[in-house]
Amino acid sequence: AKELEALIKRLKSLTK
Repeated sequence: AKELEALIKRLKSLTK
């Protein structure tokens, strides 16, 4: 699901 990918991207950005 694209929604999940967007969430993962946000998580990665937060945990940079």
